[in-house]
Parts: sequence; C-alpha cells; structure tokens
Amino acid sequence: METTQTVKILGRFIVADPKVCHGQPTFRGPRIFVADVLYQVARGLDWETRKEIAMTLPIPFVAQPPPIQADDAGVLRVGGTRVRLETVIKAFNSGSTAEEILLKYPSLNLTDIYAVITYYLWSRGEVDAYMEERHRQEEAVRRENEGRFPSAGVRERLRARRARQT
Repeated sequence: METTQTVKILGRFIVADPKVCHGQPTFRGPRIFVADVLYQVARGLDWETRKEIAMTLPIPFVAQPPPIQADDAGVLRVGGTRVRLETVIKAFNSGSTAEEILLKYPSLNLTDIYAVITYYLWSRGEVDAYMEERHRQEEAVRRENEGRFPSAGVRERLRARRARQT
C-alpha cells in the first residue's frame, strides 16, 4: 500500500517536505534546519550573524574570468587553443552540449567549454555583437578574395591546363 507524503507549509519561510532533509522543518530555499537556527539563536547568536553564516559558502568561491584570449588579429580564442569563440557558441546555439563540443574539438577541455557557455549566457549581447562584427569582417575578406581571384572560368582554366600537360 503506497502512502502519499505531502509537503507541509509551516509558515511563510518554513516547509517540511518528506523528500528534503528527511521531512524535517527547513527554511525554504537554503534548506537550513529550523532546529539548528533556533539552537544557535538560543545560545546567543544574533540574527544578523546567523544570516552571514548561512550565506557563507563552505568552500572559497572565486569567480574566474572566462578562458578567452584575443590573438594578434583580435580573434577571440578559447582556452589557449586555436578554437575560436564563435565556433563554440555556434555549436552551442545549434544544440550541441558541452560534451559534444568537446568531441568535435578535443583540444579544448570541458571546464573551458562550460565557462565559455556561461560567459555567453551572462553576456549574450556583447558576445552576439562581437560575433556579428566578426561575420561582417569575414564577408569583407570573402568579397575581397573573390575580387582578386574570380571564380568564373576556373573549371575551364583547369581543363585547359590539364590538356596542355598531357
């Protein structure tokens, strides 16, 4: 016989959920036991100090800058490799997971890929503007190359060269 266990709302910030902390009353969100807080307050710990303790992470947390470096031409590369930022972002936007991107570009490492994706999600406007500018530059170079080396008649020139060699 299956029993249904329901979440008990014990106040605006306190909840007892059988799936969380064995059903003991906790503060919503941080999942701090109510009994622990009451014990600390009863021993003389003031509320402000208790809030600071609750907000302190158990390990030092220092945000790292994204692993993106500009090369001599101003192209942003990921993790000290030759893989361009837009390559990783385009793969991500096409639905590839970080692990799939790693399979496509094994010179990267997984933490760098996650860091770049996180940076992109936090700074989407700036990254999209950079990628749009890079696209404009690539198009300008493509047009210049097509002007300098026209593709019209390439097939005929190659056939003529092959015919002269035989």
